[in-house]
Amino acid sequence: MEAIGELIARVGVWVENTYLGRKLFKPYVEAFEGLSKEIWLLSLVSLINRSGSVVFLFLSVYLTTQLGFSKPEAGIAITCAGAGSVIGSYMGGRLTDSFGYYKVAIGSLIMVGFLFFSLIWVKSFYGICLMMMICNSVGDLYRPASAVAINRYSKKENLTRSLSLYRLSINLGFVAGASVAGFMAGSFGYDWLFIIEGITCIAAGIAFMIFLEERNEKTKEEISNEEMGTEVVMPYDDGWFWLYLLAVGCCSFSFLQLFTAYPVFLEEKLMMSESKIGLLMSYNGILLVFVEMPLVAYLIRKKKEIHSMIFGAVLIGLSFMVFNMGGFYTWVAILSMTLICFGEIINFPFTYTAMLNRSHPKTKGRYVGMYG
Repeated sequence: MEAIGELIARVGVWVENTYLGRKLFKPYVEAFEGLSKEIWLLSLVSLINRSGSVVFLFLSVYLTTQLGFSKPEAGIAITCAGAGSVIGSYMGGRLTDSFGYYKVAIGSLIMVGFLFFSLIWVKSFYGICLMMMICNSVGDLYRPASAVAINRYSKKENLTRSLSLYRLSINLGFVAGASVAGFMAGSFGYDWLFIIEGITCIAAGIAFMIFLEERNEKTKEEISNEEMGTEVVMPYDDGWFWLYLLAVGCCSFSFLQLFTAYPVFLEEKLMMSESKIGLLMSYNGILLVFVEMPLVAYLIRKKKEIHSMIFGAVLIGLSFMVFNMGGFYTWVAILSMTLICFGEIINFPFTYTAMLNRSHPKTKGRYVGMYG
């Protein structure tokens, strides 16, 4: 970590003392300033985890081309995976509030790693449906735990930027994982995707234990809330939050096609191979890596949070409509990926922050679970 700190310091000196650094890189460097060491380490853990989290990117293609499932059957299997995510997010929120983010995060990462190994031998329709549900249920216990960890390790004024750094690490892993996964699936078979997924999940769980310490002390925010006698409201009783979830859910319904119907569409209508699909997905990740942090920092300074959420949702919708307007061509797919990238950049960090700020310290896990 000292070597990394020294490298960052040298980069900072170069940025400050050169014209090119001040004009091109200073806004990017400033976007990372002030974030805690724990946020950087948590992001590293997520980078390790996400670099192998590519099974679901190619799941629809795997089910239809390798296992011979019909599209309705593949849709049912993916729906079971989605149902598992709902169960996992809900239970993860309750478990996080009850046992703490640290135990839930480590347990989720390690257990789901071994579960992914078992998918190599599951080929039947009902077996796949069941295992997809179980894997996602266990894997998505991590989501509420990691969100609460970000809130624990971050200052309140840095929360949105901390979330953006966390997303950046996920997208860096996505860039590496998507391109490698496309090559591995096309060259060596899909079983290797499950092996890589399992190894990286277990490695991320071990890294979480090694690099991060559990932080249970109260933050200033929690102390002030308790001193003021803030009422503890459960998310199930929060009418505003239900309306918020409806809006976020509509946006997510469109965005998540990127990981379900979209890969099959690229293969069938644009005749793309697994490798090309992986490269296109990597393009999304590369844009996110270079654009998200400085753009989010700029929007925070301009206090454009609400406008960002709305405009981001519109861009996500347009990203799919361009195929109706431009036709089924590769350049349209690139434009589509660009629009969906900017849509998620200026929508997701702010929707997450609004949800965390809405919740009481004692119910953050449940709020994150409902949101997930």
